[in-house]
Amino acid sequence: MGRAQLTQNFSAVSSDCMLVRKELFLEVGGFDEKDFPNLYHDADFCLKVGERGYQIVWTPFVTLAQQNNGALDAKQEAQNGQQNSQSRKAFIKKWRSR
Repeated sequence: MGRAQLTQNFSAVSSDCMLVRKELFLEVGGFDEKDFPNLYHDADFCLKVGERGYQIVWTPFVTLAQQNNGALDAKQEAQNGQQNSQSRKAFIKKWRSR
């Protein structure tokens, strides 16, 4: 039905292409680096913003160019895997009702 061609409200968007006023970012406590160091920080942030009555607006009228800067070594990947599991559990616990 062409929904991907419409500006619309979502529960969350990726932090790769977020634009938010500094005052609002600080008001909701920014990204939670303790519980969500690698994953879910953007979804958590958006849900906090949504709780305050703001909309998370996505638009198809933006083009994003992203550049990755190399692969992680095996030790760092293993550590991230454990952190990601902890982040997933923390996210579910915090936002299960949503």
